[in-house]
Amino acid sequence: MFKMNTVVNRHNHLEDMSYALEEIQSLKPPGQKFRWKVFHPLSLDENTGENATQRDASDFTVTDEEFEAFLARHKAYNPIDENNAKMRDS
Repeated sequence: MFKMNTVVNRHNHLEDMSYALEEIQSLKPPGQKFRWKVFHPLSLDENTGENATQRDASDFTVTDEEFEAFLARHKAYNPIDENNAKMRDS
């Protein structure tokens, strides 16, 4: 199985990754499965103290709408979405 992960963030949420995904699909051996997980950045309240700046994801976060738009644009590739609600509860 070929696995790929993408974190949708402020810098890539408008990208169309279809070309890259098509290329990956064409290069994998016939019958090999492909799994693509798409993550929504999650800032946690524990980001305090001396290491806070190393863990602060606020410059990378996107809105729920921006995340959903990215998923909708790539729905043909069956992304497995890991949105904030799912990650908060895990």
